[in-house]
Amino acid sequence: MTAEYVSFRPGDREITFRGSKPDGDGLYAVGVGGGGLRTIRLFGQGDYASLSPDGSKIAYQVWDGTTGTIHVVDVDTGVDTIPPFDRGSTGLIDDAPAWSPDGAWILFVRYHGNAAYQLAVASAAGGSVVEIGPAMPSNTGRAFAQFSPDGTQVMARYHADGSTWMLDPSGRTADVQLPATIVDPATWQRLAP
Repeated sequence: MTAEYVSFRPGDREITFRGSKPDGDGLYAVGVGGGGLRTIRLFGQGDYASLSPDGSKIAYQVWDGTTGTIHVVDVDTGVDTIPPFDRGSTGLIDDAPAWSPDGAWILFVRYHGNAAYQLAVASAAGGSVVEIGPAMPSNTGRAFAQFSPDGTQVMARYHADGSTWMLDPSGRTADVQLPATIVDPATWQRLAP
């Protein structure tokens, strides 16, 4: 199978990944030495897989042909849940989940049908969704976005226009567009205290 979204669980106990086979996708774990392959959860078609910082859960997206929904699965038990994010309207597609450093929040892309998308942040347990950053046309690709190491900011690179932004995950402060001289997706460097 093809392996994507490969992550080491803390303590290097296992490696988790999303595996794709002709008959469907799934989430798997394997020992760091290559033995002990096990299935965490099988699903039809989906995208992305993001291991929580503590290595206990994976957030991933399932696509049914019309709707994209974010799921969270327990890595040890395979118990799968769908966080009850406020949907507000029909035709929404949630995609590309990523965890905050403390594992309390999920950052994802929310498509409003074929019109536009925005980045969104919600509690990993579900509830209110805060859309952050500029809206971009849906047919222009995704945004590459990630939390800062301390979880207080989100850096986003938009494929639509090549812009890079610093965003407040709470949506309370103004977005800041960074200089246009940044030509590739940037990332964070964590500095030890």
